[in-house]
Amino acid sequence: MWEYMNAFLGSSEYGELILKFPNVKYAVSGHVHYRKRKVMKGIEFICNCLGYRSEWHENGDVDVEVDRAMMMIEI
Repeated sequence: MWEYMNAFLGSSEYGELILKFPNVKYAVSGHVHYRKRKVMKGIEFICNCLGYRSEWHENGDVDVEVDRAMMMIEI
């Protein structure tokens, strides 16, 4: 369903560029409607989108989903 739109969600070149700078600790992106976090070479890549209600966990509770999507980054 999203195959066409995925072409506009970013590029692997962004990841390659970020990895070239050792002082970068976090790379934050969004607007893809799913949450994912990954650490590569000491850099945390974060996509903490809230998403659509239909994509939430089984209970669909907005307070629970906001808590799951929220994170604090200390700089």
